[in-house]
Amino acid sequence: MRAWTLMKGLLWQPCHAFAVMAKRWPASTGVGCTVVKTAAADLFAQKVIEGKEQIDWRRNSVFSSFGFAYLGLWQYYLYAGVFPKIATRAATVLGERGVPPLLTFLDQCVHHPVLYFPSFYLLRGYVGGESAELSMQKCQEDFWTNLKALWVVWVPSQYVNFKYMPTHMRVPFVAAVSAVWCVIMSVFRGESATVAQKEEIQRMQELVAASAVAAAAAEAAKEGGAAPSPPPPDSPGSLGSLPPEQDAIPAQLAPEKQGAPGLDGESKQHQQPEVLPDPIHGGCMPMPVCRSFA
Repeated sequence: MRAWTLMKGLLWQPCHAFAVMAKRWPASTGVGCTVVKTAAADLFAQKVIEGKEQIDWRRNSVFSSFGFAYLGLWQYYLYAGVFPKIATRAATVLGERGVPPLLTFLDQCVHHPVLYFPSFYLLRGYVGGESAELSMQKCQEDFWTNLKALWVVWVPSQYVNFKYMPTHMRVPFVAAVSAVWCVIMSVFRGESATVAQKEEIQRMQELVAASAVAAAAAEAAKEGGAAPSPPPPDSPGSLGSLPPEQDAIPAQLAPEKQGAPGLDGESKQHQQPEVLPDPIHGGCMPMPVCRSFA
């Protein structure tokens, strides 16, 4: 009992102090929470998910600026300024019970599809060196997937936010929920990415080995010699172990030198696109975003 009382006191005092600070300086507290959360989420993505030795501080500063301007200033103005005015007018028509569902609908079906998704994709494209046109094209392609993932978490969360939280605590509440979601999704996607990477590496090794065998056989046939016997069907790199659609070796996997033609007779350079982490929605891109960057 004494331990519970001590634990309750240790938790209550910081929470109470934070609530007092948020009520006294609501805008500064909300903006501070979103900046700290966004910067921490990006650092978590870089060190834990990507395993980078050197932190990309430029990217971190870009996401932190987004946390300051959009997630902090704009969302505070929206949640603590615009939405309360809408709630006051809507209460006369819908009653008090109808206000939280209305605000949740406006946030999830108007605010995010119209403003948040395009803003985030433009920011992500800027960090990744993409054009604005390409970023908006990806936003349109991922729209419904992102929207469904968004609603799973944020419809109930925002309903609780608009129903029970005072206006000065709405932005910190969103930041707290998104921080927890970010960690959960980052860990989940990190484990999934590890398994997928291992499978991809094994598949690449098999394809490269099969390409080498095919090249040696073609060279031997050209010189009139006996072709080397292929490896057993179940061994890595054998053509028999590949699915039918992978019997043809892609040209970009063939060994090439600069200026030398590939298997298709053209000089190609295979370049793996960079997969950027998503500190906003927790995990690695591409999306769905899942709205952890709120």
